[in-house]
Amino acid sequence: MKIYRDLLVWQKSMALVTEIYKISKGFPKFVPLCLCAY
Repeated sequence: MKIYRDLLVWQKSMALVTEIYKISKGFPKFVPLCLCAY
């Protein structure tokens, strides 16, 4: 039985997560969502 870190699917998912974190760094830190104005 392989260790989960050796599995290709785990490696690809971790690469995807890393890319998502890199992209989301550029997003605004706070976006006010107030439905009371509508």
